[in-house]
Amino acid sequence: MNTVTQDARALSSGTLSYLIEETNYEIIFTVQNEFVLFCRKHEGEFTNWIQAWHAFAQVQEDPKEYDRVEGEGAPQYCFLTAPDQQLALL
Repeated sequence: MNTVTQDARALSSGTLSYLIEETNYEIIFTVQNEFVLFCRKHEGEFTNWIQAWHAFAQVQEDPKEYDRVEGEGAPQYCFLTAPDQQLALL
């Protein structure tokens, strides 16, 4: 795991809350998990988490748009990236 991914994992909920303008911890943790996965997928492409965040935010049409779907055995949260595409996180 590179430094950018480690930094993404270490971001405080306060920092993420500010970035996404959201105070719901379930949503904050969902976004952080998606961001960490994004950083892992793009390891070596960014020199710091801020550059990675800007790239992550550009991929998302509306980073504040989330949907909660009851999944089998646990709630499931979907980061709605586009009408025809959803990234699901259990």
